Amino acid sequence: MLRYLENEGALLPHVLPELLLTYEYYQIMFKYCSNLLTLVEMFNEEKFNAYSAQCYLDVILQSIKIFILHDIKLFDVEIRRTPSEDIEMDERLSGVSTLTPLPCQIVILRPNIYIYTKNEHVLLYWLQYHFDNQKHRLWKSPLLDELNQLKPKEIKLFEEDLNDSLVFACVTVAYCPYLTQAVSDMYVPPVTFEEHHHNACTIIKAWNLLRLSYEVDPDDIVHPNGINMMLLTLYLYEILPSFYPTETLTLQAKLTQCSKANINLTNSSEHQIVYSVSFFNNESESFSSETEVFRIPSKRTGVFKIEYQAKKISSQKAILILSGELPGQKYGRSRAIHLNGVTDLNFCTKQSEFKCECYTIYRMKIALHSPYNMPDTYEIFYAITNDQNPKDEPEELELYSWKEYILGKVPKRMYTREYEFKITNPEDGFIFEPIICCQMIPVRIYKMFLVGKHGDWCFEIRIVPKISKHIHEVINVSLPRGFNSQACSCREKSTEIPLICPRTIHINIPSKNNLFYKSTREMFIACTDEQFLAFWRKYLPIRVVFNILRNLFYADKACLKAQGYVEFLLRSHVYNVRTDVNSPFTAVKRVTIEDIASDITTDLLIHAEPSFDPNTGNYLELETLSGMEKRYYKLNFYES
Repeated sequence: MLRYLENEGALLPHVLPELLLTYEYYQIMFKYCSNLLTLVEMFNEEKFNAYSAQCYLDVILQSIKIFILHDIKLFDVEIRRTPSEDIEMDERLSGVSTLTPLPCQIVILRPNIYIYTKNEHVLLYWLQYHFDNQKHRLWKSPLLDELNQLKPKEIKLFEEDLNDSLVFACVTVAYCPYLTQAVSDMYVPPVTFEEHHHNACTIIKAWNLLRLSYEVDPDDIVHPNGINMMLLTLYLYEILPSFYPTETLTLQAKLTQCSKANINLTNSSEHQIVYSVSFFNNESESFSSETEVFRIPSKRTGVFKIEYQAKKISSQKAILILSGELPGQKYGRSRAIHLNGVTDLNFCTKQSEFKCECYTIYRMKIALHSPYNMPDTYEIFYAITNDQNPKDEPEELELYSWKEYILGKVPKRMYTREYEFKITNPEDGFIFEPIICCQMIPVRIYKMFLVGKHGDWCFEIRIVPKISKHIHEVINVSLPRGFNSQACSCREKSTEIPLICPRTIHINIPSKNNLFYKSTREMFIACTDEQFLAFWRKYLPIRVVFNILRNLFYADKACLKAQGYVEFLLRSHVYNVRTDVNSPFTAVKRVTIEDIASDITTDLLIHAEPSFDPNTGNYLELETLSGMEKRYYKLNFYES
């Protein structure tokens, strides 16, 4: 037996065959076959038992080392016994270990001492590879000066080269990057005993998060035993690759809602397998499972159920660990899965609709309750949509900060003085009090997102503008005396309105939409700070101030795009001109206003029909080609 173990690489030069016998057989061998024994002196029973126990312990440890390490698969591994200490990394790292999905290449193994087998050198260079690749990613900091920088080191021994725990941290993070934060708080390098002990406690806590079955104390690392450290390294070599996430599971849910998915796990063994369930990088607790321990009977397939609650407006990522390393159970191979949670923002916990007349300011109150029923402080973000998107297709929303919007120095269509809410009693909720002014024709939908620590949610404000003839400006039109008695001189079937026809009337349309600017001024005054209120009251109607507002809009691109105020910046607009169905006059189809902020007027031609009665009220409707703005003018005719 000893020859077989030695041929396999066991180091047993001090173990004598007779010391593996019982003391009675040893006495018989010494009495009758002393020529076959190595020892000349006969030991007493106490001394024999002490030596025998030491020999048995060494045989057992060497047997474990040989038979367990025998499973490590290598390709073209060569052992060179060269004393050089300066060999470069690319000379000694080039080969492949079959137990790891990460590249760990080993071709040239160069032992500096002759106490390790080739498989033990594989473990040493495996540690070396990951230490060299991960140390700067883990502890790269400008605060480390030249004296405290982690100097290069070659891992040659399982004892003193591993007692700082830094190598174990690097190899752990190589397969479990989600543990980076857990091992980053280490002394680099440790100097005192307390710092070594702190590092050992840190790496053991990280392993406990994985529910590893190998039990190790901080003192086992700080004051290492070579055999124990080799066995610990071998355990990590075999187990850590199963904790490297290679699968991805994507779940999608509407904001505040849940979705579920199933993971099928098959147990083909003769024993029950028990998995411990844990999540990493799941700070928002968006991912959860029905149980923390999942059992699969022998020769059965289990369905593991996972749930995703869309608590955040941003997509969530986490790692699911199914650890098969529970002590006292038949071990199963662990699994690590990337979890992607996609949030659909097109869901609101409450919808409020307000039908508002254009160019009129409204003060609303909306009672709200958090769906999470927890005290929290919420910051507000918003997005603006319209009715043009198909309801069956989710719309991609672009969110903006409500705080930046409120503090911006530009006109607003909806305003509140609060940009965050603190809820102390979830049952009472809170009141959202917006000031609203419709100035554009399309329906506007404000999606208000409240972002809190425990979860995000959304409510919707739908603003439906109403505009009709009674919201109009009055234009007084002067007609020459005897206008109705004059005959039309237009050609028959003419589609254009001639300038020289006696029945042609010139209407001076204001270039500026006075109702729009009046409501803009009132809204601006309602939203501005007290220290600027006097200035805006006095100077807001002036053209120069409107130019200032244009420049402010240019500077605030987000507000400009979100509110649909792009047309506010355009000086020239083209309007479609419409009259009543039974109107006694016809008008040009389109009119161009060169400067919508100007105080001058724009000439618009209409042609009076024979049935024209100047004493009746007549209306003109002007609407931009985009449909964003609409004006009504009541024409009052009188003879000069």
